[in-house]
Amino acid sequence: MFPRRRDNLTKRLKPADVAHPHRGCAPAIGRAGLTLVELTLATAITSMLSVVLGGLILAVQTAREHTEGLQDAVTFAQATTGRIRTMVAEAGVYQMTGTETTLGLAVISHTGSSVELPDTLVIWSGGRNGGLAAAGVQQRFPRLDELIVYTPSPTDPSRLVEVAFPGNSSSIDFRASDFASTILSLLPTSAAESILICDRVRTSVSADGTAAGGSGNVSHVRFELEQTPGDADLTAAVPGTDAWNALPWAQGIVSADSGFRQATLRIEIQIEPRTDRPAGGDLTPIAVPFFGSASYRYVYQP
Repeated sequence: MFPRRRDNLTKRLKPADVAHPHRGCAPAIGRAGLTLVELTLATAITSMLSVVLGGLILAVQTAREHTEGLQDAVTFAQATTGRIRTMVAEAGVYQMTGTETTLGLAVISHTGSSVELPDTLVIWSGGRNGGLAAAGVQQRFPRLDELIVYTPSPTDPSRLVEVAFPGNSSSIDFRASDFASTILSLLPTSAAESILICDRVRTSVSADGTAAGGSGNVSHVRFELEQTPGDADLTAAVPGTDAWNALPWAQGIVSADSGFRQATLRIEIQIEPRTDRPAGGDLTPIAVPFFGSASYRYVYQP
């Protein structure tokens, strides 16, 4: 046996000669980034999504503001008409010797060359706490400190205020010819104590510049008072006659010298949903009209 020579049978392999496990395979292809066309398309799509989302956000915000404005307008209208109805129910009645029964309720108009604004309501309620309705028919004239007046503010027609005249015990007659002028002259004075009722009343420019305080703006508040039977009917009919009995007395209640008379007050107030965007401009909300009414019944004697 001849010894086997290891150097002839086995070669020393150098590290460089060792085959790499991936040698002979194609190298992996990597992406360095997006092409210009892809970037342009991505930018365009992102811009379109931004525009759409911005429009949706704006629409949601506008709808929320509109809804909140309407809720505020309804709240103001309900509070205003509710307060007026409460004070009408507290109105008093008086009758002086030799005169007819008079209800302490009147509507006064601001008049101009071409407009008439029945925007002032006067109630003889006994003051802000009321109470005259329960006192029965009074045999005296009302006092100024017992009156409550609802009217646009003399300095800002968009504000409806409740005015009282505390400390002024002067008498006033609702049937007097100077009743309206007396009340209007007292409103802008320091003797008038005002409380804000609503600050969102719609205003517009008067055709002849006639408005409360001479501002030229008209407040969209309207009062209408109707008494049934009317004054003309009562003047024409003689008590105790068929014509007297045929008058439209409330619930048909009438006697030879008296009858059940009804006063109906109608209220209209236009309220802005938002104070920062008054009606009349471009892309602005339109004021919402609200209507209310109150009635009062009393025994009338000529």
